[in-house]
This record gives sequence, structure tokens and C-alpha cells, in this order.
Amino acid sequence: MRLNPASTSADGGRSAAVHTPITIGSRALLNRVAFASVTTGLNGPTALSDAQREFLVRRARGGAALIVTDGLAVHPSSRPFRAVPRIEDDAHVDGYERLCVDIHAAGSVVVGQLWHVGASSLYTPEGIAWAPSATPDPLSGTVPHAMTVAEVEEVIDGYVDAARRLQSVGFDGVEVHAAHGYLPAQFLSSMSNHRTDAYGGDLRGRAAFLTAVLQGIRATCGPDFILGIKLTAHEYAPGGIELPEAQEVAAHVCEVADPDYIAVSQSRYGPSLERHSPDMSWADTPFEHLTRGIRNVVPPEVAIMALAKIPDLAVGDRLIDEGTADLIGLARPLLADADLVRRDAVGATVRPCTFCNACWAALHEQRGVECFYDPRTGHELEIADLEPEVRSAPDLVVVLGGGPAGLEAARVAATLGHRVELHEEAGYLGGRLALEARIPGRADQRRAVDWWQNELADLGVDIRLGSEPDPAALSAAALVVDARSRLPAPPVISGVDAVPVEDVLAGGLSLDEDVYLLDAVDDEPVYALAEWLAQRGHRVVLVTPRPAPARRVAMVSAFGISRRLDLAGVVVATQTAVTGTANGQLVGVRALSGRAVELGPEGTVVSAGSYRGRDPLEVPGVRIVQVGDAYVPRTLAENVREAHRVVRQALEQAGEREKK
Repeated sequence: MRLNPASTSADGGRSAAVHTPITIGSRALLNRVAFASVTTGLNGPTALSDAQREFLVRRARGGAALIVTDGLAVHPSSRPFRAVPRIEDDAHVDGYERLCVDIHAAGSVVVGQLWHVGASSLYTPEGIAWAPSATPDPLSGTVPHAMTVAEVEEVIDGYVDAARRLQSVGFDGVEVHAAHGYLPAQFLSSMSNHRTDAYGGDLRGRAAFLTAVLQGIRATCGPDFILGIKLTAHEYAPGGIELPEAQEVAAHVCEVADPDYIAVSQSRYGPSLERHSPDMSWADTPFEHLTRGIRNVVPPEVAIMALAKIPDLAVGDRLIDEGTADLIGLARPLLADADLVRRDAVGATVRPCTFCNACWAALHEQRGVECFYDPRTGHELEIADLEPEVRSAPDLVVVLGGGPAGLEAARVAATLGHRVELHEEAGYLGGRLALEARIPGRADQRRAVDWWQNELADLGVDIRLGSEPDPAALSAAALVVDARSRLPAPPVISGVDAVPVEDVLAGGLSLDEDVYLLDAVDDEPVYALAEWLAQRGHRVVLVTPRPAPARRVAMVSAFGISRRLDLAGVVVATQTAVTGTANGQLVGVRALSGRAVELGPEGTVVSAGSYRGRDPLEVPGVRIVQVGDAYVPRTLAENVREAHRVVRQALEQAGEREKK
């Protein structure tokens, strides 16, 4: 059965305002959608890579009219991390010209984001960071070198020279990153700028660095070169930038530097990091009031770009129609569906972003950007687009398991023209995603399950719920895909009968007042469940053998998890393992010291992991491939990408054998 889409435009299909053209500077954009800059980790240590080029070009071909690149390091003193493209000298321009040619061929405009991280050298602490003042970075702890006036002017020249280089190879403009606590924002913020010279003091003095950068670029590159700013409208940090200051800065730079657009952002690397990329626990467009605040103080000819958890183009329409924004900046939704704009323009179904921030988790682990249910994101060179095929005599492909890997396996096989049966022993599709979506704050995961279900319905997949076929019934299949769910492997604890977390999520269990969550997965939905149980009146103790929970969660979301667990009153016992009971108490041991501890009165013990895969199936004469958690439990992104690759490869190999 096909489900209603998770979100549609106001007229039930195509959005309207976002598809109208707009002129930014001297460039005509086909629509109002920008692919906002994402730090992808796809580059080599210096120049733009082929993987990064194809990643960006794919978004242009998908219809985004304005493409903003990764942040490009403008000076040797900017040390983000190694997989960041640099544009600090002429030796680093390789690859950029071809990027411009390909993006222009797709009908889009390309802007390079100019980036200097200042003290925020989170991933490469070696070397010396430069900043306005010697104030330790609130996240990395880096103590920077306080820049001299000569060094300030040197970095200003670095921005200008970088813009000139990009213009020389065909870029349409640049965006100066003055948000998130990076160098221009460090100058703007009184929490990090304690200078007493011309680049400090009052707000105009603290804005002098940004103003000089913008004026230098405009004077060097001319009026026809797009000049954009990504500006923090609120740092949400003590002593940091707030909206009234940001409004004054925006009005001032518009008066003296003639920018073409301002992309309005928020937060800084530090305690407010969770606001940088708000995840599914946040309401949609949580910071649109900041966008509106900047729109209200700048001239109408300066375009305003809205950012931050804009779920779809219908919401983009509203922001444009209400006068809040002129451009809609999307990052994560275009990671989930690179063709979002093109699909929306014809009323086709869009793969919706769930805002799980798995893309950010990959980045923070320096693995390269990914999306858990678009296998091609970040892998554009390795995985070709899946083109539909029609077969006069389709083979039967049987998929066992209706979790994420099984759903993707069925989608691939059916798209390639095969007859597909999907058997799921439970009474629902989605596996662990469907269970996770039952928890308040995680419901958006259901959007991914619904998208897969709709795709399979359109492709004619025969879905059989509550079905576990006998191996003999599989003999007619040309290919069997074993994508069954992982099996719980709870720890053996003397005197304790641990309940698998899946049983709790399924509902119907009566839990004691005291609940102990044994966290062996370091990931959601464990923390959302802990928060929810605490809010329902349970005393919840989260027990982890790690130094801190949420090791596999994106840093931007982990900050929010820590905040919410604390507010809910969840007790977090780190570096601890439960060993049993004694005198009515649940007891454990500290992992490193071996010291015995009491965790509280006996209660319900819930085991979130560990897990194991399934024993291989064997059916004589039938090819069987095992994918996803059935093979070995892993992340959702790894499972889905493997299912896509393995099934596609198996069917392509079978086709080649038939031709011979």
C-alpha cells in the first residue's frame, strides 16, 4: 500500500515561490534554492578532489540554482582538518575550473565559501592557531596566538586573494563565512575579541575585520562578482553575539561593503553547538525569527537566505511568501535527495530528510559525508545512478527482512526490473527504524520508512508481513537476499534478567520505577528512550562502559543529548558495567579501576546491545547473499549502502552470465 507523503507543498504537489527565478548581483538564478555549504571531508589535503566535484555537480543537476562549496581555507593559519580544500595560493586551484564548467553546464551558479577557522582548530590541533585574542577556544581548548595588526592585514589579503583566484577560474562569487565562531565571528564577538586597537573595542571596531574583507573583495573582483556573507545572528553563548548586535553588523556592512546576499545562521562551536544543525528533536525552522530580524534591517536589494532545518520546499514557499527570506538554503535535505528541486518541480515524490544527523556523525569521524538512506551521497564516483530497467522475463528475487537493508535491497532489485517478494516476520516494515520512531523526539525516522514503502509500492514489490518462508519455498528464486534483523546478545549478569530494548520499544511491558539502561550501542534511540522514561516518572540510570555516552552520535546532536538527559534527571554512570545484585541493590564495577559501585534499588534492566548477526542460510541451487545486520550489525548507513551495492552487483553478474 502506498502511504501519503510525509510532506507536500500547499497545492499537494509542486511548490511555487521557490521555483521562481531571482537575480543575485549580476547572476540570474533559475529558482530560489541554494545548496548550502557542507564540510564533506571528501577532499585530499589540498586541492579539490574529483569526489568533491561530482558531489557538488550532482546537486546542481538535481536543480539547486546556487551551489555553495565546502569552506575553502584562505590562509595557512586556518587549520580546520586535513580533508579541506585550500585556496590560499595559486598552487591550490587545480580542479576548480572543471567544477565551474560542470556546474554551469547544469544551469546553476557556483559560489566559493571563504573560510578561516581561527581558534577553532578542532580536528588538527598541531601548529599555531591565529585569533583576535589569546582566548581559549570553548570547544577544542586551543589557546590561539593573538594576531598582530600586520597579521590581521595579511589574513584580510588572504581572503581577497582567494576571491581573485576563484574569479579567475570561473566562479560566480564567494561567500565569506562569518558564523559559527570562526575567525570573522571571533572578531565580531566580545566573548573572543578583547583587542583595544582598530579591530576591537566597540561593535564597529569588532566589525572592522569583516568590513575590510568584504570591501577588499568588492574592490578587487568588481560589482558583477557575487559577494555573500554567512552571518551569525545569535551565538547562544554567554557574552556572545545576539540578534540586536547582528542586526547592527548586517546594516553596517550593507552600507559600506555592498554585499549581494546574507545567509543567516546561528550558534558557535562550543556549548551552543547543537543549534548549528538542529536535529529531529527540534521543531522545523527553529531560528526563522533570526532570519526575519536580519531581513528587517537590510535593504531589499540584498537577498536573505534562510537556513537551519527547513524540511521541504513547501516550508520554503512560506518563508518566501511571508517576506522572511528570498533564498532557501538547504544542506541536509539535499544530502538525502540530490534531485529534490527537480522532483518537486514536477510534483514527484522526494526522499525526505529525517534530520538524524548521521551525515554529521560521518563528518566528525572524518569518514566523509553520507546519508543513511541515499547510498550515493558522498559516494557519487563509486556508485552510479540507479536507472530503471524493463525485463521481458524478470527473475524472482526474494528478500528476507523488511528493515532498512531489506527495503533498499528490494528497491534495487525491483528498479532493475526483477520480480520481488519481501518477507518480514514482524507485522510492520522498517525494523529498528520503525521501533525508534515510536519514541517522542524520534518520530521523523518514520519518514524514511514511509518513503521506502511508497517506492516499493510504486515498483510493484510483493510485501508479505508476518511471513517467514520455509527454506524449501525459496528454491524458485534466482537470488535470495538475507537482510533479517540483528539478534540481541544481552550480557549475562548474575541474578539479572535483562530485557532487550526492542521489547521495550515494541510496548506492552510493565517497567519498574527504577530503570537501568545498559548502553552498548552508543547511539540513538537509547538516549531518547532514557529521556522519555524519565519524563514519565521513572528513575533512569544510563550505564555505559565508555568515558561518556553518545560516542556514535554526531557531535552537534550529542551536545543536545547531554543537555536533555541532564534536564530530565537521568543519572549517567560512565565507565561502568553491571555485575549483579546485592542486598536489594543493583551493583556494578568501574571499568578501569575495578572499584565496586551501587547503582540503586533493583529494578528493570534494559539491554541496548550488544547484537550479533544471523547464521547463513543455505538452499541447494539458490544463490543467497547476506547483507546488513544479518551479516554483522553496523550503522544504518553502512547497512543500506552494502545492501545497495551487493544486490546490484549480484544481479548485474547474473545478467552477464546469461548473456554469455
